[in-house]
Amino acid sequence: MPDLKAVETMREDLQLEVWINGRNTGLVAAVARESDARLEMRADEMRAVGLAAAGTGYVDLSTVEGLSAAYDDIGQRLMVTADVERLVVQRFDLAVRHARAGAPRQDLGAVLNYVFSADGGQTGADDDLGVESLGLALDARVFGRFGTFASSLSASQAGGSSNMVRLDTTWSWYDPRRMLGVRGGDYINGGFAWTRPIRMAGIQLRRDFATRPDIVTMPSPRLAATAAAPSTLELYVNNTRILTRPVGAGPIEIEGLPSGQGYSNVRLVLADAAGRQVAVNAPFFATPLLLRKGLADFSAEAGFARRGYGVESADYAASPIASTSLRYGLLDALTVEAHAEAGAGLVQAGGGLTAQVGGLGVVSASAAASHADDRTGALAAVVFDSRFAGFYVSGMSMRASAGYRDLAAVTSRPSYYRNWKMGGDDPPRAIDQLTVSAPLRLALLMRQGDAPVASVSYSAQTAASGPRRQVWSGSLRHSFGERLTAYVTGYVSKGERRDAGAFLGLSVPLGSRGSSTAGVQVQGGDTTAFVEASRAETQADGTYGWRARLEQGARQGLEVQAAYRGRGARASVAGQYAHGAVRGQLQVDGAVAWLGGAVAPTNRLEGSFALVEVGAPDVPVLYQNQKVGRSDRNGRLLVRNLEAFDVNRLSIDSQDLPLELEAAQTERSVVPMANGGAIVRFGVAKSLPAVLLTLRRPDGSFISPGAEVIRAGVAERAIVGYDGQTFLTGVTEDADLRVVVEDGGECAARLALAGAVNEGGRRVVDAVCR
Repeated sequence: MPDLKAVETMREDLQLEVWINGRNTGLVAAVARESDARLEMRADEMRAVGLAAAGTGYVDLSTVEGLSAAYDDIGQRLMVTADVERLVVQRFDLAVRHARAGAPRQDLGAVLNYVFSADGGQTGADDDLGVESLGLALDARVFGRFGTFASSLSASQAGGSSNMVRLDTTWSWYDPRRMLGVRGGDYINGGFAWTRPIRMAGIQLRRDFATRPDIVTMPSPRLAATAAAPSTLELYVNNTRILTRPVGAGPIEIEGLPSGQGYSNVRLVLADAAGRQVAVNAPFFATPLLLRKGLADFSAEAGFARRGYGVESADYAASPIASTSLRYGLLDALTVEAHAEAGAGLVQAGGGLTAQVGGLGVVSASAAASHADDRTGALAAVVFDSRFAGFYVSGMSMRASAGYRDLAAVTSRPSYYRNWKMGGDDPPRAIDQLTVSAPLRLALLMRQGDAPVASVSYSAQTAASGPRRQVWSGSLRHSFGERLTAYVTGYVSKGERRDAGAFLGLSVPLGSRGSSTAGVQVQGGDTTAFVEASRAETQADGTYGWRARLEQGARQGLEVQAAYRGRGARASVAGQYAHGAVRGQLQVDGAVAWLGGAVAPTNRLEGSFALVEVGAPDVPVLYQNQKVGRSDRNGRLLVRNLEAFDVNRLSIDSQDLPLELEAAQTERSVVPMANGGAIVRFGVAKSLPAVLLTLRRPDGSFISPGAEVIRAGVAERAIVGYDGQTFLTGVTEDADLRVVVEDGGECAARLALAGAVNEGGRRVVDAVCR
């Protein structure tokens, strides 16, 4: 008699394809089927396939409210019917998050950038042409695992006198894992809109989000919706579709939406098979003033103030100073900030907060206090950036008391006027700025293109001493189709003197990179008409650009410019003719890079770069799938303007390789440090001597596919394909071959190179296997 207890406790472990509400999830889950036909799943397996569940143990599906499950024995499927509340939220994070191809690196190397300029002409209509001034600017950097050491200087000669000034000397080091940057030497301290930066020399530690481009620092909008049935999700940002994806029934959340700085409108549309649609709209205002919740940004500096930058090589104040700045995202919609400065008899501290006002914009309020030389002062500032009723509005207002000081004031040199000693660079007492822009939705103009955009600005500043300066300005821009664009701008200023001006222009494109403009300019009561044509240059080697401008009226003259960017440098010339005199300028700029023992002249290297070692000359090199040049006679190409700390994809076109060459790799990725260089090798080398061998039997038939060809001293066996053909590499001499056919039989053949035929750069040989 069978053991009834054993039967009752018997269970069956199944691996079933899961269907939910009639849709195949494409997932397989472990399901336990009890002897009484009850179905159980672990809670984590339920969540993995899209069903809401708590805990970690087994769940009896028959006890879950709003859910029913059936076992399809024939189809080996678990058929689940579930209410929306029983479905896991389908979350989509669209933030750019890619895996790096290795840690950021820079190989040992050096760069010397240079700019040489010459200026000359006639001082009058009857004067001879001559060179009046020469200039040379150099900046050099050495980089490696130790970081980057950089220094720059400027030299000039004019009127029989010469001058040379050192600019910056800085050591930089980055820690991408902790998002840190360290600088030693000359730098500019950190701060906010209500603080004034100064040049310092010393040490600086700061958060550097640029080292982690995969991290989104600004808060991004989140959308939520519920699909009653399997649907197609479409996502639009500013009426541009950026995502189309099938989704199952249930709640949906989308975060990490791409939105540039400023106002964006995000729209989510769900459409099911019956044609029913659900749409969700969300206005959003993105700004770098806000940090995502939990993110911190900071900068801390200690050293000495630098004065006379660009005039003196080493004018540093004697008193040590320090400053620090901190921002922290309390919420996605609320960021707090703090700043402090000390030294040279000053103690200053302040703080503020930035809050998002719905989808309309942000408001930031700050306050600070200072004490220096027995004087106490305070500062208050408000910054806002918003959009409402179709208007874009941004502005700032700041007020400082007479006693308020900061490091820029206490470390600056005092100035003199008619032997009167005046104060240093004291903070302004008041700053007011306001900009309002909006599209003018005029039916007459909109028939000719998009709505014209009008902008009005006001700026005023009251210095610690002197009159209040004010500037009103406005602009209007409208494109009539794709062939004509009109511009109108004007300004009025009031301060030590009054001034006003206006500009009217019409622009027409000339091809893909050129344009022509005609306009009238009125300034200070003088009127000048002009005609201008230009062709923009690009960063690609072998390109050129030019510009020509003719003026008539209060100013009369002709100006021409031309530039050519070669492989090793860029040269530009300019000439002007006005009031009967001719003047001209010449400029040559470029760089010399040393990396991996190779020296390469190139265009200016402002950022990161790679020395691509192809291994063969005249091979096309692609950067992010765009051709950037061909390797030189040494098989190298220097690729400029790489994205620092990000994945840069370089590739070569193997089809352009000579037949005797082959590449170990045709695509490589590199993640360079900022301002550093990395060597990228593709391993192109001569191919091993190869033979296309055709094997026949004595009766003339081909050896059957699948047979194996064995060569003495070669471990790898070659496989025979159709028509008795097989490909043998590394063949340098005649050889005896063993051929093992599928039934286990063998035959022998003699490979004789003397009878080879050259077809398309490869040797073709026939042999009989006996």
